[in-house]
Amino acid sequence: MGKVAFSAAHEGDVKYVAANLCAGERLTFRDLYGDVDPALRVADTVQRSVECRVAILDGTPLMLFGVVRASLLGGDGLLWFLATEEALKHPGVLVREGRKYVDGLLTRFDSLEGRIDARHTGTVKWVRLLGFDVRSAAIESGVLFHRFEKRA
Repeated sequence: MGKVAFSAAHEGDVKYVAANLCAGERLTFRDLYGDVDPALRVADTVQRSVECRVAILDGTPLMLFGVVRASLLGGDGLLWFLATEEALKHPGVLVREGRKYVDGLLTRFDSLEGRIDARHTGTVKWVRLLGFDVRSAAIESGVLFHRFEKRA
């Protein structure tokens, strides 16, 4: 197994991840957006992001992640990420490399926050291992989510 590389996401990466979302991500999309094609929602999120990266292992995109500014005036970022089934097979390397990336983001943002579908227990654990504080789950838009946050 090679090293995970983080690089700027290109259109092909976005399309690949959107087409290969893990089952949990597809379930969340369905519950939030109904029959809307996930590729359209992913493209919209990427467009609104001030930064969008892809994690690649051995030439295969594992996940997309990025940051949307929480407001025009503040320094807080809304962190989002979308995983493929292949990403779920490599949690250790994603934690090791992900910590470095999150620390780098926190040199540019006062805080990072986001939400995770509570059904994705592995992702909740992964976010905790990245150093985020994870709150108790609450229903938002009809789905049970955990909010998470990390301050600089």
